[in-house]
Amino acid sequence: MNLVAQAQADELNTEDSEITLYTAKDIQNIFHCGRTKAYQIMNMSGFPSFRIDSSIYVEKNELKKWIARMKNRNIST
Repeated sequence: MNLVAQAQADELNTEDSEITLYTAKDIQNIFHCGRTKAYQIMNMSGFPSFRIDSSIYVEKNELKKWIARMKNRNIST
């Protein structure tokens, strides 16, 4: 491992930079919606989701930012 990669790994291991990822199931619980609607939301243009293989995730802080941007807006999927 080179020094840059080691520094990045060390940074990720600190408590301050703990990353929380939400799945579609989490989105269902957060938005009180069904499975299909959760996937529709996560696949919306502008929604900060990403895929790893066939799984889709959204990082907690990115979701908070997205919700703040969408406040007082009608969202249709």
